[in-house]
Amino acid sequence: MSRTPQEWKEFYLGSSFAGKYDYNGELGVNASDQGTVFRLYSPCAEWVKLRVFHAGTAEEEGLSEDAPYAVYPMSYGKNGV
Repeated sequence: MSRTPQEWKEFYLGSSFAGKYDYNGELGVNASDQGTVFRLYSPCAEWVKLRVFHAGTAEEEGLSEDAPYAVYPMSYGKNGV
């Protein structure tokens, strides 16, 4: 979706957006014995990848560049979550 900043503002503030994408559930990370679930609210994203690192920066890990430990494509769920 290619829009101008003004078009995005009008889109997000419009009544059709709230009616279609309203979400009052849990967001963020939830870890349990069954695994870890990441929930991100991004109703207009075309795709999202979760990049997991061993450390916060390349320097902390002793590397010359930031390289993720793993990359997981996230799936789109109900109401943009």
